[in-house]
Amino acid sequence: MARFYGVPAGGYIGLTNSKINDAQSGFETGMSVVAGYLGGVDILNMAGLLDALMAFDFAKAVIDNEIALMLKQIRRGFEFSEENFALDQIAAIGPGGMFAGTEHTLERMRTGMFLAEVADRDPRAQWQERGGLDAQARALRRARDILTHDNPAVFSPEVDARLRAAFAGMVAGDSVPPEGWKRVARETESEDESGLRRRRRRHERVPG
Repeated sequence: MARFYGVPAGGYIGLTNSKINDAQSGFETGMSVVAGYLGGVDILNMAGLLDALMAFDFAKAVIDNEIALMLKQIRRGFEFSEENFALDQIAAIGPGGMFAGTEHTLERMRTGMFLAEVADRDPRAQWQERGGLDAQARALRRARDILTHDNPAVFSPEVDARLRAAFAGMVAGDSVPPEGWKRVARETESEDESGLRRRRRRHERVPG
């Protein structure tokens, strides 16, 4: 119906009946968002929801954001062209050769490869050195960082004023941390934040 009328289609896709952010939450959310995407859904209402809409989890909101970024990467697709196929390089490097060091491969890795923010892809030794945190702990740390630090405005003051004039009663955009999470001023950028910023810049360079 949405395609017939040329309007976006949305729905509560990516939900879970799990009461906590566990394996059930992961596979139910992951499978349902892929099914929704393949069905043509444009808008997914999913961020942080547990227990069939009865509960919200900050860490799951961060994880769901990563799932949405993965879907966005899939939706961009890949261009099938002679340049991307690189048959001449395949012939030149030959069987047993290394493609990862070529500029052609590196350039396409920057745009075609999904760069995770929550998922851990480091060797086990590095993961252990960083505390051996699971996905829930890493996502919760990211959520805490977002909610307890000042965040830059999404819109310019002019756009913000126009939005508030058009929509009376709009609440302030400042993040409100949960009880017990002390708000602190953002003075320096941590190693994790610096890495996230670099990954986001790479995603922004991807066309589509």
